[in-house]
Amino acid sequence: MRLKIKLKKTNKELPINNQHIVAGYVHNLLGRDNEYHNSVSNYCISTVIGKLNKKTSSLMFSDNPCFYVTSEDAKFLNKIITQAFSNKHKFYDGFEFEDFEFVHELFNNKFNRFNTLTPVLLKDDNDKEVTIKDKGYDKILVNNTIKKLSNYNPKLDLSKFDMEIKHINKKYIPLKNGKAPCNASVIMVDVKANQEVAETLYNIGLGKSTGYGFGTLYKNENYKKYFK
Repeated sequence: MRLKIKLKKTNKELPINNQHIVAGYVHNLLGRDNEYHNSVSNYCISTVIGKLNKKTSSLMFSDNPCFYVTSEDAKFLNKIITQAFSNKHKFYDGFEFEDFEFVHELFNNKFNRFNTLTPVLLKDDNDKEVTIKDKGYDKILVNNTIKKLSNYNPKLDLSKFDMEIKHINKKYIPLKNGKAPCNASVIMVDVKANQEVAETLYNIGLGKSTGYGFGTLYKNENYKKYFK
């Protein structure tokens, strides 16, 4: 399930690297020392979606600023909704919560093509950061994803699971994971798996730090749901 969290219209701008702002807000909604903090994420959150102002190198907004929270955990999503409507938690200077809506996407039983709504942060077995420009990225991504899905739900049928990165608009961009600089990859990926596996991957995100604004996916055919 995916929530679109809508903020009130504003003339203010946000930093491009706003992962810490969104993640901080979400954890404030969940409460201090919540069960999700510092644990393996069963959810993913996006950054705030906006348009780059080249003069200020910040994000500006012609419509309501928004970000997305995705999870199979209904309790988790309900708490976010309830606390957001309480208006006890400030998002950021000049930015306030307005409303939410559910985003619906359908998943096929054998094949689904995904795009990254937020770039993928990936590390190899030696905890070294790798990007789409590195040799063997495809294999590392597949192995990492199988391991992640298996750990999340050992009952998933991954016997026919496979992924292929499409060589369309692939790139990596410099961002920040907390205060640490990092490089994350923008990709399009074809996922060969049953419907349950595809939907699970959508819900938990691709790669590392999905609870911190990385690795949120959307179905390729649903581009207009996210971008005008």
